[in-house]
Amino acid sequence: MPASDPDLGGNQKVDYYLEDEWNSLQVDDEGNVRVWRQLDREGMIGGVGRVKIIGVDHGDPPLSSTATLTVTLTDVNDSPPRLLPPTTFQVEEGSPPTRLGVLTATDDDVWSLGHGPPFNFTLAPSNPLYVYDYIQLRLDPPDLDAGRGGAELWTTAPIDREEHRVLIVEVTVSDAGKLAETYPISVVVRDINDNPMKPGSKTVYLWKTQSGGAEVSMGRVFVEDPDDWDIGDKTFHWLGPPHQLFALDTNTGIIYANSHIREGSYDLQFSVSDRVWNQSNVRANVTVVVRVLPPDALTHAVPLMLTPTTPKHLTQKWNPMSGGGGLGALVRGIKEALKEKAESVHVVSVYEDDQWKGLISNISSKTKLLRDGLASEDMVVARVWISVRQESGSFMDPVKLEGLLAMHTQELEEATELTVVAGNGVDNVLQERKGKDKDRVAGGRTSTERQSSATSLASTAPALQVVDTNSTSIVTPRLFRRQVCPPNVVVLEPEACTPTTCLNGGRCVRSDLSYRCICPFGTWGSRCKVVSRTFTGIGWAWVHPVPLCLPTTVSFQLLTRRPEALLLYLGPLAPTGRKIIQGPAPMLSLELRQGRPQFLLEGPGGPIQMTVNTTRPLHDGSWHVLHLHFDNKGVSLMVDYCAGRDGEMVKESNCVAKTRWKRPITSKAWVGSEPLQVGGMAHPVPRPEQHDWTHGPSAKPLTGCIRRLSINGVLVDLGSPAHSHGSYQGCALQDEACPSGCGFHGLCDGGLHSPVCNCDPGWSGTDCSLQTVPASLGNGSYVKMALSFTPGPYKASMQIRLRTRQRQGDILQLSSEHQASSFTLTLENGLACVVVQGGEHRTKQRLCLTSRPVNDGVWHYLRAERYGANLLISMDDGDSWRQNATIYTLVTVKEKLSLRSRKKSPELLKLLNVDKQEGVHIGGTPEFLGVSVLKVHRDLENSCIDDVRIDDRPLPIPPAENGTQWGQVTMWENVQRDCQAADACGNLTCGPPFTCTDIWKQAVCSCGPGKELVGGKCQDVDECIYRPCLYSGTCINRRPMYSCSCTPGHAGNNCQWPIDVNSLMYVTTPAVFTAIMLFLLILLLAGGLLFYRNRRQRAGGTGDRNRDRQGGSDGDDAGSSRTGKEVDRDTGKEIQTIEMEHDKIWLAVNPELPNGRTAIISQTGPSSKKKAAEFASKKAREEGGGGGEAPRGGPPGGVGAMTEKGGVVVPVMARDDLRAYAYEGDGSSSGSLSSALSGLRVDLTDDGEISKLAPSFREVVDLLRHLPDTFDSTKSTNSTSTTSNNSKSTPNSTLRRPKQEISTVC
Repeated sequence: MPASDPDLGGNQKVDYYLEDEWNSLQVDDEGNVRVWRQLDREGMIGGVGRVKIIGVDHGDPPLSSTATLTVTLTDVNDSPPRLLPPTTFQVEEGSPPTRLGVLTATDDDVWSLGHGPPFNFTLAPSNPLYVYDYIQLRLDPPDLDAGRGGAELWTTAPIDREEHRVLIVEVTVSDAGKLAETYPISVVVRDINDNPMKPGSKTVYLWKTQSGGAEVSMGRVFVEDPDDWDIGDKTFHWLGPPHQLFALDTNTGIIYANSHIREGSYDLQFSVSDRVWNQSNVRANVTVVVRVLPPDALTHAVPLMLTPTTPKHLTQKWNPMSGGGGLGALVRGIKEALKEKAESVHVVSVYEDDQWKGLISNISSKTKLLRDGLASEDMVVARVWISVRQESGSFMDPVKLEGLLAMHTQELEEATELTVVAGNGVDNVLQERKGKDKDRVAGGRTSTERQSSATSLASTAPALQVVDTNSTSIVTPRLFRRQVCPPNVVVLEPEACTPTTCLNGGRCVRSDLSYRCICPFGTWGSRCKVVSRTFTGIGWAWVHPVPLCLPTTVSFQLLTRRPEALLLYLGPLAPTGRKIIQGPAPMLSLELRQGRPQFLLEGPGGPIQMTVNTTRPLHDGSWHVLHLHFDNKGVSLMVDYCAGRDGEMVKESNCVAKTRWKRPITSKAWVGSEPLQVGGMAHPVPRPEQHDWTHGPSAKPLTGCIRRLSINGVLVDLGSPAHSHGSYQGCALQDEACPSGCGFHGLCDGGLHSPVCNCDPGWSGTDCSLQTVPASLGNGSYVKMALSFTPGPYKASMQIRLRTRQRQGDILQLSSEHQASSFTLTLENGLACVVVQGGEHRTKQRLCLTSRPVNDGVWHYLRAERYGANLLISMDDGDSWRQNATIYTLVTVKEKLSLRSRKKSPELLKLLNVDKQEGVHIGGTPEFLGVSVLKVHRDLENSCIDDVRIDDRPLPIPPAENGTQWGQVTMWENVQRDCQAADACGNLTCGPPFTCTDIWKQAVCSCGPGKELVGGKCQDVDECIYRPCLYSGTCINRRPMYSCSCTPGHAGNNCQWPIDVNSLMYVTTPAVFTAIMLFLLILLLAGGLLFYRNRRQRAGGTGDRNRDRQGGSDGDDAGSSRTGKEVDRDTGKEIQTIEMEHDKIWLAVNPELPNGRTAIISQTGPSSKKKAAEFASKKAREEGGGGGEAPRGGPPGGVGAMTEKGGVVVPVMARDDLRAYAYEGDGSSSGSLSSALSGLRVDLTDDGEISKLAPSFREVVDLLRHLPDTFDSTKSTNSTSTTSNNSKSTPNSTLRRPKQEISTVC
């Protein structure tokens, strides 16, 4: 069905897509529609299917057309007749020949083609001889079942129940085309009371949970009696007074245990009477053994499926002390398989599994089970839950336990002589076969981390059920897999500390408002997770499996130099398959083949094989993001969000692979429940022929790193996987690329070719050792900034630390010229959102973090990323509910076409060309009237901001810093240094015993930090009981709060930082030599300056110094100047031009310029820098103003800024000026050498005398003289503080010393 497009002379290229309700057809690049797999009329949605073929051209905008193809299937007689219920009949013991019922059948084929009735019924020749002695089929009258054919089922002689409790009869049914199938029929012999009873005894094993529950049945009082249908003839009574914790049903003999029963042993005595045999007071003794299961035994239990058997037969002759029976053989087999890993094996639960009803495909096996009395017609499976206690005393991780049991199923089968399947993998196939989609949810706590996985927490308050084998009963909790689809449970901060709250050695401690984790160095986030792991080429790691829910997303980052590697594998852990259910075993695999990602999937939705044909292979030593997405339509694999190495847009065909499921599936059937293996396999590679696979996974383990593995947005802890070998936490490849390290507050990033320290939020510097300086946003505040780099039009990111109680306002924005389009991080009703809008139709795309608002007065780290139309937003550690994403690239063609037709497609916003000069806003967006601000739109007032980064490059925040090498502040207003807030407790009085506590702009009556209310009084909380000091540190309760005394080798408030003690005990030879040379240099320089200063003072007065400051005409820098007026073509403002030897300095002269606003200075020659400062100083004195110090910083390329202080425009030093970087470097503190010597700069005017004293230091002195000022000691303390408050630029230094003081730093 080819399509043609008249555009471009009929040469317009057309892409073809197909919507197939059968999922059996495909279309190629030429429009040819083909059937790619065998069609089964009975398995399809009817015999007629409709297929939509969609053609999309390559125009702008893309246009489409749709054609419909109807396919009709012609039936063939390939489906045998099906026996209709009922298939179970009853007859009383010893009855004469009896008509039991009528057998009928149906057929799924088309009857009009002769593929159906009349049906013929016969006894199968496989029946034992005794069946023919008791059972007969009568085919007359011939009009049975309206002429479609049937058979009457008769008994031919009396049947003794003690000889045959159930007769299994095999019946063969054939259709008109002679296609036949054999089915088993059950004839149950009803018992009569023809035997007297004798005294008996019974033992009940009751495993209860700590949460108690309702009364539970423990089975029936037991007496020796071959008859088992004579309950109506018996009555039951207590022998002596009743026990308060137990109850007896006198009619049925059922014993019930009270929910308050405690652990221990109880002896009960009863009497039984039989009215038919006239028996009374026959003794029956019952011993009840009660054991309380610890919660860990429940949460660490895993299921085993055993067949062919039932719980009744499995538990016969078993007791928990000595074992015995089938269950005892299973326990012994587990201990032998796990060897030293298992200290003890605990049977947690045993029950009948009713998910197998009618699904045993092997008729002969099913018939044998029924004849052996192992099960009823629909029940052939026993489910046993096992937990294993290790030598350490803790229970084995359920992911590890389930994987190990799956690896040793062959040994377990040999021990039990049964088929054994670990986990719930087979259940998924059963549900698919049955077409069911039920949720099996048990009570107890919910966990987004473990839902629907092999580590799903078994309910801690499940119902108890009994398996009664007459002489024994076992009562256990009925455990289920937890299924929460979709995963919509939000887990916030823990309400109490649990053993799994904090990971990797973290400690859960109580804070004033909730609980939090004290995390050791090298961990991440609120739960101390480790987000990266190194694989050595011989290793692997097990984590919890992929949930059964759809949709499901798996993503991670990869770093490797090897072209072949197995990245993820989830499937059978044994090389040979278990043929319980016909068809391929579920399996998924993600691997690198020749450097490109390939995905394999087998099972109900497969087979699927797809490869992303990336333009460059992924084994290039750079980090790459792999994104797997599964939904009810198919599978998608995306690389790097379709962004190239330099942030450019990559064609979808080179970054995405998509395919539909080969067969329709339910949300529970597409994957198994085995552990997800990362980086390799812990077992031999499964053979495809043993599992009915089309393709098999790779056997090559990964050599490299995997980072930030997440499943449905939840970060997987890679620090302590359930089971691992040949791998370790962290990424050694990346860390070795930063030989100097990144300190305690940074992480080496950037891959192997461009390594860089990525600092934690709130930290900066080359080694991430400098704390960033926050700022407060007042009413009508904003910051405009110019960038020295250009963010990519397709890929961009921005991040900021925010503290606010506002509900609305823009936080950070990137925009194109004239704000035609924008990328904005904003507040909407207290929620953090990212908004992209623009284009001809002002298309808007929005994504929010809806789980929790961020306007709670606490510092939050916000990050937003865009990759064309793909948006990501996260807060704090970005784990679980703290992140959200919309991946438009993976949207179906139908949805994309719908959005295009409505002019709302995010593709219209795929590219954003950021305006470097005017395109960055912090806070609201100002609206100007001339040079005055008329209004600030979306004002983020009364908030604090910190650590702004665009594309991971730090930007300045005024007034502490006006420029970095990546950006320059061009305009700002109503911004103050530090996070300031008025005292919220000023007008609030709290009643005793409470006091008012200021929680940043919110007053709360409480006991205060470190205290709690106990008995109406505020008492100190002893935080030391939570052991907050890591690595054996000693906790000291300070009343309130606490402190830690750390052991050697550790430091930090909680001893969380490891330090090299040896490095503190000695200094290397190069370091000593460098220190000595630096000391001699400073000493010589200081001596020369002292000599020069004393000589000048003796020479007489300060006139020369004043004259030098004002700028004389002597020396190399002398020159004439001219002034004039021009109009800035960009802003329209009138500016004054001063020309000095072909150098221009533009200064804004409008007296109405608000405080804190800046104008740009352009310096085109080296001499203009000095003369700009001299001119500004002179201008200030002429106007009678007292200028403050110019803030550090400026844009790269010689672009500085002018900051108005007290009515005077003062030049700001360019950030990349050699004088600003000579000693301090980018972002260094004022405590460095240049700051220490800043007091000497006022005296370094002419260098003639210095040249005579120390000619070799002329260049050094010139640099020192032109260092930017860091303080002004000529002003009083009051005037200094006033200047700091009124101006919007303060020095980035807290160091103040008299100018006469000579300071050195060694």
